[in-house]
Amino acid sequence: MIETNACFQVAIEKASHFNYSFCFHSLSLVEKIKITAVTRDIEHIKIEMTSEIGLFSPYAFYMDKFSEGIPVTLENLAFDYNIPYIRNLVEKDMDTITCTISSKNEILHQQKFAVKVLPMDYFGGLSKYPELLASYVLPNHHIIYTIKAEAVKILEKNRLKPAFLGYQSNNKERVLQEVTAIYQAILNINITYSAMPPSFETEGQRIRLVDQIYETKFGNCIDISLLFAACLEAIDLNPILIVTHGHAFIGVWLSDQRLETVINYDQAAISKRIAHGIDDIALIESTHLCRGNAYTMREAMNNAETQLLHANNFILSLDIKHARSHGILPLPFTGKEELDNAGIKNSSSLPKQQAIDHFTLDDNKLDLALSDAKELTKQKIWERKLLDLSLRNNLLNLRFTKSMLQIVDLKIDHLEDHLSNGKSLSIHPNNNQQLLRRYNLYSAPLHFSEPLFKLADDAFRYNRLLTHYHQDDLDIILTHLYRNAKLAEEENGKSTLYLGVGLLKWFEPKTKQQARLAPILLIPVELSRRSVNTKFTLRSREEEAMINITLLEYLKQEFKLNLSTLETLPMDESGVDVQKVLAILRKSILNLEGWDILEQVVLGNFSFNKLILWQDLSRYAEEIEKSKIVKSLIDGRLSEMLDISGDSENLELMPSSRLTLPIPTDNSQLEAVRHSNANKSFVLHGPPGTGKSQTITNIIADALANDKKVLFVAAKKAALDVVHRRLEKIGLGSFCLELHSNKSKKSDVLRQLEQSLETPKYQSHIDFQEEAQRIDQRKAALSRYVDALHQPFAVGWSLYDSVSYLDSNHIAINTAWLLPLQLDVIDKKTWNDWQDWAIPFGQLTANLPAIDTHPLRLIPLKDQNFAHKNQIEKSIDDYVQASIHVTKAQSDLQLNLSDNWIVNKASLCSLLEKTAHFQAHQTLVNVHFDPRQKNLLDHWIELQTQKQALKEVLTTGFGNRIFTTDCNPIESVWNQSKHSWFLFKWLKQRKVKNFLNGFATNKINSEQQVDQFFNQKNSFDLFTKNLSEPQFNTINEATSYYLVGNQFDLNTLLQNLNELEELNRLAQYLKFENFQSWLTNILTAVDLKLRIPATILTLLQYADKHQEISTFLTYIPDVEELNQIKLHLDSLEDWIRYNYYKDQGIKLGLSWLIDLLESNKIDKNELSRDMESVLHLNYFIKSLDQSTILNGFDAAVYEAQIVQYKALYQEFTRLVRDQLILELSNKIPSLSQEAVHSSEIGILQRAIRNRGRGVSIRRLFDQISTLLPRLKPCMLMSPISVAQYFDVNTDHFDLVIFDEASQLPTSEAISALARAKQAIIVGDPKQMPPTSFFASNKVDEDNLELEDLESILDDTLALSIPSKYLLRHYRSKHESLISFSNSNFYENKLLTFPSHDDQDRKVSYQFINGHYDKGKTRTNQNEAEAVIQYIKHHLEHHPHRSLGVVTFSQTQQNLIEDLLQLLFSEYPTLEETALQGEEPIFIKNLENVQGDERDFILFSIGYGPDEEGKVSMNFGPLNREGGWRRLNVAVTRARYQMRVFSSLKGDQIDLSRTSSAGVQGLKAFLNFAERGILQTTETVAPDKEKHTLIQSIAGHLDRNGIKVKTNIGTSGYRVDIGIVDPMHTQQYILGILVDGKNYFNTKTTNDRELLIPEVLQSLGWNIYRIWTLDWIKNREKILADIQVVMQRIMNDAKIQEPIIIDASQPQPKANISVISDDAIVSSKMKPYLSANVSSMATASAESIYDATHRATLSNQILKIIRTESPIGQNHLFRKVLRLWELPRSSGKLTQYLSELIKKLPDIREEISHQSFYWDQGQLATDLTHYRDNSLEKRAIEDIAPQEIEIALIEIMDTNLSLLREDLVRAAARAFGFSKTGAQIDIIVNNSIDKLLQQAYWKSINGRIVLID
Repeated sequence: MIETNACFQVAIEKASHFNYSFCFHSLSLVEKIKITAVTRDIEHIKIEMTSEIGLFSPYAFYMDKFSEGIPVTLENLAFDYNIPYIRNLVEKDMDTITCTISSKNEILHQQKFAVKVLPMDYFGGLSKYPELLASYVLPNHHIIYTIKAEAVKILEKNRLKPAFLGYQSNNKERVLQEVTAIYQAILNINITYSAMPPSFETEGQRIRLVDQIYETKFGNCIDISLLFAACLEAIDLNPILIVTHGHAFIGVWLSDQRLETVINYDQAAISKRIAHGIDDIALIESTHLCRGNAYTMREAMNNAETQLLHANNFILSLDIKHARSHGILPLPFTGKEELDNAGIKNSSSLPKQQAIDHFTLDDNKLDLALSDAKELTKQKIWERKLLDLSLRNNLLNLRFTKSMLQIVDLKIDHLEDHLSNGKSLSIHPNNNQQLLRRYNLYSAPLHFSEPLFKLADDAFRYNRLLTHYHQDDLDIILTHLYRNAKLAEEENGKSTLYLGVGLLKWFEPKTKQQARLAPILLIPVELSRRSVNTKFTLRSREEEAMINITLLEYLKQEFKLNLSTLETLPMDESGVDVQKVLAILRKSILNLEGWDILEQVVLGNFSFNKLILWQDLSRYAEEIEKSKIVKSLIDGRLSEMLDISGDSENLELMPSSRLTLPIPTDNSQLEAVRHSNANKSFVLHGPPGTGKSQTITNIIADALANDKKVLFVAAKKAALDVVHRRLEKIGLGSFCLELHSNKSKKSDVLRQLEQSLETPKYQSHIDFQEEAQRIDQRKAALSRYVDALHQPFAVGWSLYDSVSYLDSNHIAINTAWLLPLQLDVIDKKTWNDWQDWAIPFGQLTANLPAIDTHPLRLIPLKDQNFAHKNQIEKSIDDYVQASIHVTKAQSDLQLNLSDNWIVNKASLCSLLEKTAHFQAHQTLVNVHFDPRQKNLLDHWIELQTQKQALKEVLTTGFGNRIFTTDCNPIESVWNQSKHSWFLFKWLKQRKVKNFLNGFATNKINSEQQVDQFFNQKNSFDLFTKNLSEPQFNTINEATSYYLVGNQFDLNTLLQNLNELEELNRLAQYLKFENFQSWLTNILTAVDLKLRIPATILTLLQYADKHQEISTFLTYIPDVEELNQIKLHLDSLEDWIRYNYYKDQGIKLGLSWLIDLLESNKIDKNELSRDMESVLHLNYFIKSLDQSTILNGFDAAVYEAQIVQYKALYQEFTRLVRDQLILELSNKIPSLSQEAVHSSEIGILQRAIRNRGRGVSIRRLFDQISTLLPRLKPCMLMSPISVAQYFDVNTDHFDLVIFDEASQLPTSEAISALARAKQAIIVGDPKQMPPTSFFASNKVDEDNLELEDLESILDDTLALSIPSKYLLRHYRSKHESLISFSNSNFYENKLLTFPSHDDQDRKVSYQFINGHYDKGKTRTNQNEAEAVIQYIKHHLEHHPHRSLGVVTFSQTQQNLIEDLLQLLFSEYPTLEETALQGEEPIFIKNLENVQGDERDFILFSIGYGPDEEGKVSMNFGPLNREGGWRRLNVAVTRARYQMRVFSSLKGDQIDLSRTSSAGVQGLKAFLNFAERGILQTTETVAPDKEKHTLIQSIAGHLDRNGIKVKTNIGTSGYRVDIGIVDPMHTQQYILGILVDGKNYFNTKTTNDRELLIPEVLQSLGWNIYRIWTLDWIKNREKILADIQVVMQRIMNDAKIQEPIIIDASQPQPKANISVISDDAIVSSKMKPYLSANVSSMATASAESIYDATHRATLSNQILKIIRTESPIGQNHLFRKVLRLWELPRSSGKLTQYLSELIKKLPDIREEISHQSFYWDQGQLATDLTHYRDNSLEKRAIEDIAPQEIEIALIEIMDTNLSLLREDLVRAAARAFGFSKTGAQIDIIVNNSIDKLLQQAYWKSINGRIVLID
């Protein structure tokens, strides 16, 4: 190489050799010239290429310029080759090529290189342009036609169609027939094999062309392959050349196809296409065409296929058709025009086998079209989620160990058929193999033609399988497989032994050089052998063969191969159609380089992490769907029975005995427990620190108290341990079984079960129900006050609201405001209407003068009218004038009328008119108005009327003379005559009659007439006398004016009196004062009487004007006021508006308010306020008056009740726990009696004694299925262990609880859900999603609607399963620690508690001047060092506070851990401090910190600017979907303090570069940590009410010089008032809790009086309580008391921290005591009491029948029955025989005694296997015991069935389940029978059957099992 002025570099890409094929195919000798590193501009460039031997003409290329720094590439150099030289070259030659680059004739660079120039028939090797080998395939050579003609003859001789149809026949068998004919024709040439040069692949070789082979009869494998290829191409078939190391052979496409590339380096691409079922290519060994070989075409094919199987020898394949399409054409060779054909003729005459094989290629046998995939169900999705898609899984990546045995290759479809038909196979070693003591043998696939394959196939005919191992090695492997399978079946209930039939050879994209194997079909098999000296036998487990679903899922996710059609395997008459399965797979992987299907078999244990769960879903789909929740998850909607609606039960009113709560709860926790108690499934949201594990513990305890079997499931053991520790603390540890791992130690399980068996029995000393009622009563007493205080009135206020209002507004009690209002009818609508009315009315009144003195107050107008003003003004003027006239008229007439006369003007006018017409004398008026005289007048008129009536009668009968005649003498004579004898009588009477007849107008004849006369005359005289009395003098004078002649005109008198009476009535009606005098005056003054008509007219005119003005005024004032009205008529419009609103107010019921306003009792300028004040005052007074609770409230008494309730509650909580322990322990069968050997207790005791030898945990659980839930009613397990230890049945558990459900995939939860009736899913959807080391993150987009959400929590929430929420946060001891999450993630719904140092911050930010080492270590060294320094300082100064470190990446975690170890090595004492505490230091990252908490949490962000200051927006896990959830977990771990170490500031995060919610959260968190301010628009607003008692109290405190803050806190719960510590202004010295809205909204007494005060005290608060009613009564006293308390706190040198009673701590069981073993005896066995009956001295066989002894006998029998009832007849009669000294019974005696017994009183006979006699008062159902038989020695038939049943029940209660025969034996022993016999079996079994029928027990597989 020559370089002058070298200012660039030259690289030439060229071929190492060259021949005519390069020229023919336009391939350049020099491919590229690259000129680089140009250091300066160069112009006028010339590039020249020359050949030393003249291979091509000199070549020159010109360029204008080389530019500095710009590379130049020259391609496609078009040389002018010396074609004649190249074509005629006979031997190899060497040429030197020179490349010269010059500029302006100055050579800048010169370079030379050598090239081999080859003859035309010399192939240069495979290193460059290997496709040129196709140019030596010469299909058009005339010799080829000769061979074709020979082949046609061969076809014809074989009676096949003598034609070459190519692929037109669409029949692969026909193609092979044509190929075979060509094969036979070439074979007939009789070619002699000539070895191929050893370096053919690199150096190439001279090719014997067609004519040379034909002429010389010599050829090697490449020559013959090219000849064969030419023949195949000539008959329109597509040949393939296969080149391996040192060899080449031919292939042919059996259908019109070609490979994707001309050159293929993938051996599998060929092997897949030659496989059965694909049959796309046939391979033929070309050397079998040489002389001396007698191979058939079939044999040549087998040999070629065998060659191909040796994949390591494969170099490439060359697709001739594809090469032709890429322009590689046959070279134009010329040869002899005519050749002697004698050779072929001679050879053709040789006796060669020319029969063509029959190739059974039925193209339609294997239908490889993918049928429609089976519908992808939810179960299938879950199954896929459980698959282990890591390369650790043998199902994807076989590893040959003792758990994997390769079977020597054989026909795998026959093997599958064999097993499907139930046949067994023995497994045999390789007798030629040495003992290896290693177990990783794997042999490459065998061709069926190879000897070993044939040997294995032959052995298979004798039911034998061959292996590659020595006998000893094979035994070890098979024993290992056998034991593993057995162990898996015992432990998990499912074997893992499968035969893997067919292997997929595949390559992972990242490691393309490493081939991996995966089984395709899995046939469940089992190993067995009769003895250790016999061969292992393999047979099917009679379960269905299955496709490797793990492989299918992996191929789908990683390679987009959807083979779901194979989930339903194609079947043939003997099982699975193996060949079709393999063919479908082959077809799907045809184009995957290197991938292949190997027809091999392995026997192995196939298992993975979640195999048990997967098997659960795949095998028990129907059973799993029986779970309501699982069914809902499958259907995507709630099942009808699961769709529940919440209830609104008041938790405060719920009896304490309803729920079992061994740990105190808050309201939200209590609601969750109550919901669980109601057997409802729900989701329990448990944000961080809300007492989730405490709630779970209570739920479990309550469930156990209700005889429920509980399953607690947690994926992480840490979560399970938290709940387990809590259960142990409350004494329930003995009743819980922890089985988190599926590899739990058997010894540990047995230890836990033994612990339960040893649990003592307890007895209670306290009446639980009574204590529960007592605490309920105390709680109700406390609640009554707060309920009454906050009970809303109809208006919507409560008494507390009224007090707050009154106190805030300083409103004192005003008696004028106490009104008789109907407060109960004032509802919210009414109040709203009043407020709406008061706003405009109040504004109006504020603008008016005082209402009570307003000039227009008399105007009632409500409607505006323009004419009103003028009308009013005119009416006033008219009225004033009329008033003047009427006043004068009244004066003239001396009228003294009342003010309201105008109202009665008609009456007045009537009065005046009647007066004008009144004609009586004024003396009569005087008499009338004098009551005494009026009475006399009335009497006089009465007498005068009677007198005048008699006078008229007498005058008529006797004339006027009779009045002047003295009739007394004659009357005397008449009277005497009545007493005289007859004559004298008659004479005297006649005299009298004659006298009277002298006056009578009619003759008097009768005595009656005479008597009548004298009576009338005497009466008249009497009246005259009476009227002449002096008392009537005035009357006589007054009435003298009515005397006409000697008669009075009484009618006129009466008329005048009536008129006078009417005048008086009218005057009284008109309230006419001095009417008598006025009337007298009128009657005496005639001129006045004459003025009356004019006066009436004036009055009427006035009335009209009065009426006119009255339409505008409520009443008419004096003239001066009327003038004022006129003067102020300009404000009439405002006044009318006032009247309008006033009227509206009256309609609304506000007349009381308007009255107060118009009486000036409220401020018109504050009408709305005063209206509300009046109402509040009335509500306040009325509430106190009506409630003795409120009226009698005493703060000291109430606080004493709280203290009492607190003590009672703590004691009751302990009692609840003790009661639960008592109930659970008493359910455990007593061990005081020896358990039956086959009983569940016996089985367990035996397992404990022998440490579980020979029995797995699952087997043990199956054997003690009834005992287990009594011993361990609560199971704490992982999802895998649930599936491992229990079969699928919802009867296993009543309740399943999932903890940390946000981290549990649904697929893993299904197994547990399917084993319980009720489910509670506990978790936080805003915390960590599921994480798995193995699972793929890919989603099936084709079936997205079936894909799981992230977790079982997400899925159940999507179903809208009812949710309950835990809302109170307890972990953070300072609100700032949780406020970020509460604001950003929980919408401020968490109720947190402020601490006494609430004004301080506990989240701090420390900026670190460091950088993120991106792309290298991916750590932040400076941050890590700063964290370590803080840890050192913390451990030295705050060792009592636990510490945790959270990093945002695994690498940063590792760095801090390494630095911490260095710190500990330097300071060993720090390590002891850090790691030996109750909570050792942890260093974790975002992915694994959930569930942990510490006092102090340090954050190392790690991410930040790199060394160049650039900030990447990649923050690891935070950028992922759900990254914000990881952040939420991380920032909620601290209890007391959080410190953020970061080189990154929030402002450096550019959200425009990322849409990740996690990154957005990080930015917000960094800003919060740095500035202490939450960047959120949503905050929890404090109390928005204008008037609160809290504000009022705060105001009073402030006025007393005490600095306070109100509504302290950041969440929904606030401390009402905090008094700032004068010495430490960032803290509060005292917190004041008021019984206000915060207090009332705390729904339960426990929360109000116990939980919240205790939590606040634990946060450092000193609490002072103010009660509303106490404040109203004793305000000043309370203010003074607060001052005293503050001073006392400040004077204390050290404030004692409050003692918080943790009820979860174990307490002495004072409420219960242990029952000693001696006291635990059979409660149902009683001694046999024999009757004490004396026998008779004369008792004998004869005397028993004596009638005189019958009474004695009857009494004896009666006493025996009554004492020994129930007693069998036989036993009774034997006792009688002994009493009567009878040797034996007889039929006669039996009949005699039976009849005698029937006559006995109160004896009942029951017949079963014999008659039994009962005392009538003893019912069989009342029998509660059986009797000891040790002394009485009753035969079994003499024992009543009821006694046997009671004994059986006791035995079963003790043993829980027994084999039936063991139960019979146990019953026999209970009655003292050491052996059983037929009679015992019959009788006891009858009793057993009866109890089974009555559902006491159930029978399962011959075992009697107790039903709980």
